[in-house]
Amino acid sequence: MLSAGSQSAEAYVCSSYRTSAASQRLNAEHKAWFVGLIEADGWISAKKSGKYIQYELGLEMHKRELPMLHQINNMFQLQGSVYTRKDRPNMAVLAVRKKKVLISTVVPIFETYPMLTPKQKDFLYFRHHLVTLKTIYWENLKEYRKNDVKWESLYVDQLLQLPYFDSWLIGFMNGEGSFSTSDHQDRKDYSCSFRIGQKFLETPPYCLEAIRKRLGVQNKLWQNKEEDFWSLYVASVVRVQKVINFVSKTAPSLRGHKRVQFVLWIKQIRTNPRYQKVKIPAKI
Repeated sequence: MLSAGSQSAEAYVCSSYRTSAASQRLNAEHKAWFVGLIEADGWISAKKSGKYIQYELGLEMHKRELPMLHQINNMFQLQGSVYTRKDRPNMAVLAVRKKKVLISTVVPIFETYPMLTPKQKDFLYFRHHLVTLKTIYWENLKEYRKNDVKWESLYVDQLLQLPYFDSWLIGFMNGEGSFSTSDHQDRKDYSCSFRIGQKFLETPPYCLEAIRKRLGVQNKLWQNKEEDFWSLYVASVVRVQKVINFVSKTAPSLRGHKRVQFVLWIKQIRTNPRYQKVKIPAKI
């Protein structure tokens, strides 16, 4: 596998986030990317805190993504807390809990760019209590339960027609995608692969099927029935080319350590005889 913790990679990540948030132009693509990332590695919830309700938007990633979490916090002006977990020191968290920010910043983004998996039900539940009912006390959550939330998944073709689907997918890749090489690098023709997946609560997983179709690959989706985990795996020359084309041409670009992983993956492909017919864009 590609080394995720090399010093050069870490240095690249840190140097990538020295630009101040004020100089970053926040546009529709960034917002859709953010929603995709939250859908991959985050949550939005209304949970008990004593007799009150704690409303929270959260994102948990490996600690090497600390620079990116800080950038997201600044970029979207979330006024959240970024920290490493005491019980799992290799994991870092961005937690946003200020109601004013959740109402004025977070809710509008997720209303404009709705989540595409069953996590959307969590948002609808969250928004109804925070914005519509203005629920304060935990005991009053019973007035509107999660089972009361009405939401139906979009079908594959409907997902693909969304104008923000591509940017959402880059964000989802930033969390759930993996660019790697086989463990047999002593062979000249070792494989370079891309994998993306999640524990989807719907069957069939329309969202993952839409990803497969958008990338233009014919691979069948793989299911781990014990964990309800679905994934898409790509390794052939033609299909690796399609993944490269999508990632290199879609805005915004991958961020943080995932961007490093992608660049190193491309480097491996350039020198691998098996992928000599793959065309690498001048700008990735």
